[in-house]
Amino acid sequence: MSPLTDATFAKLEALVDAGNFFTDAESLAHCTIDGCAPRAALHANTVEQVVEVVRFAAAENLAVVPYGTFQQMGLGAPPARYDIALRIGLHRVLSYDPRDLTLSVEAGIQLNFLNRQLREQRQFLPLDSHFGGFATIGGILATNSSGPLRHAFGTARDFLLGLEFVTGEGVRTKSGGRVVKSVAGYDIHKLMIGSLGTLGIITSANFRTFPLPPVTATYLVRFATLDDALAFRSAMAASPLQPRALDILSPEAARLLNSLAPSGAREFSEEEILQIMEQESKARRERGEPETFGMTFRSPAPGFSEKEWTVLVGTGGNEQVVERHRRELEPMAHAARATAFAQARPQHPLFARIGEDDCMEWSYVRTFPSVAFHLKPAAAVMKINVLPGQFSEFVKAAGEIAARHELASAALLRAAGVVYFALVPSSPGEGAQKHLAQACNQIFAAAQRAGGSPVIEFCPAALKREVGVWGPSRGDLALMRNLKNEFDPRGILSPGRFYGGI
Repeated sequence: MSPLTDATFAKLEALVDAGNFFTDAESLAHCTIDGCAPRAALHANTVEQVVEVVRFAAAENLAVVPYGTFQQMGLGAPPARYDIALRIGLHRVLSYDPRDLTLSVEAGIQLNFLNRQLREQRQFLPLDSHFGGFATIGGILATNSSGPLRHAFGTARDFLLGLEFVTGEGVRTKSGGRVVKSVAGYDIHKLMIGSLGTLGIITSANFRTFPLPPVTATYLVRFATLDDALAFRSAMAASPLQPRALDILSPEAARLLNSLAPSGAREFSEEEILQIMEQESKARRERGEPETFGMTFRSPAPGFSEKEWTVLVGTGGNEQVVERHRRELEPMAHAARATAFAQARPQHPLFARIGEDDCMEWSYVRTFPSVAFHLKPAAAVMKINVLPGQFSEFVKAAGEIAARHELASAALLRAAGVVYFALVPSSPGEGAQKHLAQACNQIFAAAQRAGGSPVIEFCPAALKREVGVWGPSRGDLALMRNLKNEFDPRGILSPGRFYGGI
């Protein structure tokens, strides 16, 4: 580890704008990852500054961890080295052609701010995050975040057209293009998706945008058992219907999310909402953060059952399409032995103009993985990519493992093939953490038997020292190390945070 002398500090400070270099304890504590704090924090407001900082870090062998709003930095393993926290303060829309459905933005722009601008042209970007619209575009790509909309639109790799990024040698690199039909050689930019900043620092991204549906509606369907809920999912998959989103929530997950609803909550007038949003934006400006426009005002409680499984079906299109979904979904649900079928209460009309969901339930479900950990800091929240045909067997096996170790559990299933599974110790302590570690390892094994790909997305830092968050070793580690060496030969970009200690 290279010592950060006063001379080194002075050179680093000269690389960024005045007032954007920090070494005080409070600023460094804000950038702490799993108990690891950097030795300096910098805010880069131009791509050139990012390049110069990385070049300097490479020359001095200083480890750099890039971030945007820092909301998703708990994902991944603890950093092996951590010298510089580099905030990517790039917030501009570089180009936008609504007629061609193409968009180019800097990596530091927040998703809610971007979708607010796109909405003026009746378009949107189906990116998603466990932290809602406050996450930045670069952070969403680096963590490969996705949400309910992946059911209809896929993940970021399905509509990302190109990227600009800075390698570990400080080389400004482009891959892909700005148009939908482009012959640009290898899709190197897709390697950056989910790499947690270990291969390069994303500075801008090009996307295909999508038209907003003129009408949307969400239906909440309740079932006594998971198998009945999955039978309903299978019936929809075999039908001509094409919902925009389809999530399945366990009663235990519903209990966690329902606890977020404030007691005695009331409705806000449009004037009150705008006033509170302006206050929040002003506070963020004073902290030097981008303004935000997507605050969620929740009603007293979402429509989730704490005794039954809840299936959320999001629909969109013209009135005839949405009405057809309602007309055909209800008898389909009752054929699968649904105990209740209802349309979710629409969101406040103001949020229809600023890019929020059509009902509040999606804002709860989207944030389930992070909320489960926030409410239960001793918990482990796992993400398992598994074929829908294996949902029932895997969820039951995981539940049995949790019960054997005296752990509570909660599950969220995304119909496209993702299970979020939360393991919650009944009491804190060393014994509980031991049981949690054993359960995680056993669920890793169960996921592999089901052909799944498991990771731990959220858990206490102490558990990360006992259980590898990326799961059992696979056969592609040597290939991934070779890629790391090509893009970051000095190993200075987010070292140790990715699979295999990369």
